[in-house]
Amino acid sequence: MPDTALRLLVGTTKGAFVLDGDTDREAWSVRGPYCDGWPINHVVGDPVTGAIWAGGGGAWSGAGGMAVRRRRA
Repeated sequence: MPDTALRLLVGTTKGAFVLDGDTDREAWSVRGPYCDGWPINHVVGDPVTGAIWAGGGGAWSGAGGMAVRRRRA
């Protein structure tokens, strides 16, 4: 059984979400959506500063329409 909590950073077509799980992985909380509902392909977190970086783009604009956003914890 794990002895630390888990944080998942998830990118979806409706934005970025943060899922926090307890040490037993039985109780979860969901925060978001972030990035104003943009489709997000990649989400990464900085464990030192708590900043969350997300990047994405839509099917219409493709990679040329990619946006990178930063959220401070």
